[in-house]
Amino acid sequence: MLRYTVEPDEVPYSRPGTNPTVVALRLRITNTGADAVALDHLEFALDPGDGGDRLTSEQEVGGIVAAAAGTTQWYARADGAGTFSAVPWRRDFRLEPGGSITFDLAGVAVNTEPGTAHLNLGDGTALAIRKVAAPPRIVEFTGVPAEIEVGQESVLEWETVNAGACTLTTPDGTERVGLDGTLPVSPADTYTYTLVAEGDGRPATRQFTVTVADIAIAEFTATPRRVAGGDPVTLSWRIHNAASATIDPGRIPVDEKSGTLLVPRVDADTTFQLTARRGRHAPAVASTSVTVMPVELRRLAAEPAVVRAGEESTLRWDAAWATGYRLAWLGGAVDLPRGATEYPVRPAATTAYTLTARGRDERTDDTMVTVGPAITRLTLTTDPARPGRLGLHWQARVGPVRLGTGPTDQPRMVDVADGGDTWITLEPKSTFIRVESGARSTIMRLVDVEQNNGWRLGLLDLAAAAGFAGPGSKARVDWATHGTATTQLRVSDGPGEKVVKGYTGGVDVRVGPHPPWSGQLVVEHRPDGATYAVTWQSA
Repeated sequence: MLRYTVEPDEVPYSRPGTNPTVVALRLRITNTGADAVALDHLEFALDPGDGGDRLTSEQEVGGIVAAAAGTTQWYARADGAGTFSAVPWRRDFRLEPGGSITFDLAGVAVNTEPGTAHLNLGDGTALAIRKVAAPPRIVEFTGVPAEIEVGQESVLEWETVNAGACTLTTPDGTERVGLDGTLPVSPADTYTYTLVAEGDGRPATRQFTVTVADIAIAEFTATPRRVAGGDPVTLSWRIHNAASATIDPGRIPVDEKSGTLLVPRVDADTTFQLTARRGRHAPAVASTSVTVMPVELRRLAAEPAVVRAGEESTLRWDAAWATGYRLAWLGGAVDLPRGATEYPVRPAATTAYTLTARGRDERTDDTMVTVGPAITRLTLTTDPARPGRLGLHWQARVGPVRLGTGPTDQPRMVDVADGGDTWITLEPKSTFIRVESGARSTIMRLVDVEQNNGWRLGLLDLAAAAGFAGPGSKARVDWATHGTATTQLRVSDGPGEKVVKGYTGGVDVRVGPHPPWSGQLVVEHRPDGATYAVTWQSA
């Protein structure tokens, strides 16, 4: 005995004007008897039509596909007009007691009329299939892309079945939309859109969220980042996905996407902060700092530093981060702009000039212009091949120069050029070198140098651009000795004295306010304890 069943036996009918309801039916044939049943052919049919007693229309019946289901060893086919046939793989097929075979009918588009339709089998059996009202269903509701940046669009797309009407809730409110459709949207912030499909039974609801990317500050810079006090600075920025932006200090509103802002002057170290905001999102913050640099005054010199009365000398300096300068001298002063690097002077007498570089941690330096003759350099060097000789180099400016050497401080003087070199033969015990330029003179005394017991004076160099006799002028002493035990330099430095030890070295000093300027380089030789010295005095 065979039992026939169809699943489901209740399907929703399609609503007019909507996408049809498409279902799949499964026909199951079961042997409920005690004996096997021979089967070599099966037929079943759906009569097409639009009435309540028909399941699918004549237009849709051709789309139904028949197939044997599961492990059923049968072939099934459709004739395109609603009749389906099936044959077993084997001609001697027998359905054993309790066994079953199943067939699937896929793509059954249900018509729009309620009622009861039938699946008719070849032996006259009719299986009832009730068509009932179906609730609306949202087949698809999505958006592409799902994540956007502020100002970009996402396209919502939806598809429904069994719906009579649809509404879509957006940031602007709830509005009616088509049963199927698309809608470009550009929310200012992340938003969840709600689609409601209405029809028979309970409404169907589906949501889709379009995410607006987080706020991001891609760039925030200050140009330049190091300035002199009072300089302007330009701030630049690029922001993504913000609705507003401000810059502090001052909470200045700026463009929320990109831009530049000129800060007219920065007088102190400043940290600028850019804050970008959008709705309830946490704000994005970025900062950039501007440093007001301390003044650097690297060099100040007069060129030339020795002139005749009324002759021009140019003061030149090298500085950084200064906002301006003040140049002062006895009886006068001048203010100079930040771009100045030199200033001409014509002193009638020896004059000291003081330059103040203004700005953060202002710096001061001074230089002197000597009017009249001046000795500006004396250098002693040794002759390695002849220990009893010393090389002498001198430089002087503005005036005749005379040179003398001998065993006393009043040697015979001869006229020489403003600059030159000569070799001096060392006298027993003491050798004096006297250089005169106008009324100014420098006397050097070398004591026991000629013995040269292992001591060699490699170099003694005295240099002063404004001359050795100018009160307050800058001077430098460099020396080098060889084969010695101890070497000590004592040199007057302003009103005091500077003492330095070392085989070689260099020291910057000032000529005292009351010349003469003097110094002594002393070498003690070991093991005999002999002492050798070079002393000098300038007036």
